[in-house]
Amino acid sequence: MFPRRRWLSLLALPLVALSGCRRDSGTRLTHLDAAAAAELRANASGHPRLIHFWATTCPPCVAEFPQLAALAGDLKAQGVEFVTISFDEPGDAAKVDAFLAHHDPTGNGRHFLWTGGKASQVSEAIDPDWTGAIPHSLVVAPGGQIVWRHIGPVEPDEVRRVVAELPGH
Repeated sequence: MFPRRRWLSLLALPLVALSGCRRDSGTRLTHLDAAAAAELRANASGHPRLIHFWATTCPPCVAEFPQLAALAGDLKAQGVEFVTISFDEPGDAAKVDAFLAHHDPTGNGRHFLWTGGKASQVSEAIDPDWTGAIPHSLVVAPGGQIVWRHIGPVEPDEVRRVVAELPGH
């Protein structure tokens, strides 16, 4: 199904090392399973995390992505980590990577492709209250508490307000 992949060492990245992540060389996209998704939610990084679920097959997701990448760039100075999880088919990884190269050229985010099985597994790991509709976004405080969730296109000012209300911001 997938060519052999080497494990990506994420120790030098702002995100904690995630046990279920694999990245092909030369790509922005890291493959994600349920165990790594749970680590994303646990958020041991010490920084707020904006997690966004999307797919290239979702017109509202595609339409809002450039705005989200710009918001991520703005929030980066405040220590906010931008994480996206694509629900495209694993066989479409090259298409997703090309989309990310075009719409997040400065690399404001860490981008994942869900390859861990049923979508319900990522829901259980990250947001059990999520219905599965995309786009879906969360702000996760350090320590893993979901402090904001939204289904549908994001209003950047709303995310900025949520982040500003977090302790230390």
